[in-house]
Amino acid sequence: MRYLLIRPVCFTGGLLLAGLCLPLCPAKAQSGPPYALPTVEGMQRGRAVSLEYETFGRYSIVCPSDSSLGVTNGQEVSQNHRLDFKVKIPLLNRPSLKMVASLKFSNEEYRFGSSGTANEFYQKINDQNLSSYALSVHAIKSFDAVHYLVLSPSVESSGRYTNVTQPRSRFFRYTGSALFGWKRTPNLTYGLGFSYSYSPGIVSIAPVATYYRTFNPHWGLEVAIPAKVRVRYNASPRTLLYAGLEGKSQHYYLRLEESKLAQFDVLALRKTEVRLKFELERQLHDWIWLSVNAGLRQNINFRLSDPRQSQRQALIRPQVGLAPFVGFSLAMVVPQQFLK
Repeated sequence: MRYLLIRPVCFTGGLLLAGLCLPLCPAKAQSGPPYALPTVEGMQRGRAVSLEYETFGRYSIVCPSDSSLGVTNGQEVSQNHRLDFKVKIPLLNRPSLKMVASLKFSNEEYRFGSSGTANEFYQKINDQNLSSYALSVHAIKSFDAVHYLVLSPSVESSGRYTNVTQPRSRFFRYTGSALFGWKRTPNLTYGLGFSYSYSPGIVSIAPVATYYRTFNPHWGLEVAIPAKVRVRYNASPRTLLYAGLEGKSQHYYLRLEESKLAQFDVLALRKTEVRLKFELERQLHDWIWLSVNAGLRQNINFRLSDPRQSQRQALIRPQVGLAPFVGFSLAMVVPQQFLK
């Protein structure tokens, strides 16, 4: 087993914290002492149900040729789509303790140009459903009006693999994060913590940090390192604009049968990307919001490897080009009447 301490790129724990900082179970007005929450004035309400779709423009993907693996050189990705569906279920909603369970389904597709059939790796993932299922629990423990603790364990199954010699549970990914925060004013909160991730043979631990601040009725800053850094503009109570950088990571376990890569029982496809993203959110109804976004995506890590080997010993490490993207999402949020 290999340990990667303070891993340079580890977006998963930060994403868990970024999602949790918009709690589904908001605190209602109370006569007792106030309790701190990791949000500030002007932020979006927590999403109970969301459906997100995004598509990427054409981009290049170049692999070093390796005849022993059935891999040929450059190719163009003509289509790349991703669909995410997420549901949050309240488990506990007390003034000082809130817990939410989250279920998420994702599906991604790649479609290569006609010459991609000469590359066995491209051929096996061409026009296939790369799916993932995740279950997570988010908890916020408020100690007083200033201090709080955020915990987020998660388990995920990703990929497309059948007829493997090992149990499917062997390829589950376990992640978690913990953050201690301070709520200084209704417009300022920040926190420090760490994230933990385990996937077959690899353990990583990395620091995480959050900083949320609203400067005035229109402008705000939302930072969840290493997941996102963005500026928020509240054009009105019904319209929000965002601009900034966002990090995402994804992994899939694959069984590539009837190819030279079938000599490996299961292979791991791992990718990490950074996005320049612009987003518009608009309230359609008291509890329905529509989001439209666009930007540029750059993969900083894309590799196919044997999960039992070091990440540095990738079988295929293609160079992936810059890609434009557009997306939209429809979300059900906590109704305003429940916030009163």
